[in-house]
Amino acid sequence: MSISSKIRLLVIVALTTGLAGCVESGCYYIPPDVQESLEKLRTRDPAVQTLRAAVIRSDSATTGRIQITAIITNIGALDYESDAGLQTIVLYEGTTAVAQQDFEDLAVNASVLLTYDRDWDTMATGLPDFRVVIEYDASVATDASDTNDDTNLEDNERTLTATQVNAAFGS
Repeated sequence: MSISSKIRLLVIVALTTGLAGCVESGCYYIPPDVQESLEKLRTRDPAVQTLRAAVIRSDSATTGRIQITAIITNIGALDYESDAGLQTIVLYEGTTAVAQQDFEDLAVNASVLLTYDRDWDTMATGLPDFRVVIEYDASVATDASDTNDDTNLEDNERTLTATQVNAAFGS
């Protein structure tokens, strides 16, 4: 196969199925699944890993004190490095922020813990859901640094329903 035929074939392959290119020593093709793995090697990804409720004091079968725990972990392959005050973990009870924890740097596989305690009655009406969100200052998206870029914003939020909290009581 001639070089021009290889290049034409390579362009067709690249446009339809993956990454391809040519260098002095020849042409290459990287399948999409390998591309995905390579991209993962360049990621910084603070993510909500856990949002759970536990009964820390039981007053009856349906009442007591609960603790809501959120764990945020950098699941990326690179350390997340930023300045103070630019990223915060916020826990909402319904639409009201009830707890928050700022974080700065987060090494690969390192975690930040946020807890919130409150009384709970599984028989009450209108019990709230809880939602934890990683929130970033707008400057993080526009600064010149890539060390504080979260490469996957889809995993920055999680919800714990009142029904799930009630399950901690065995209800």
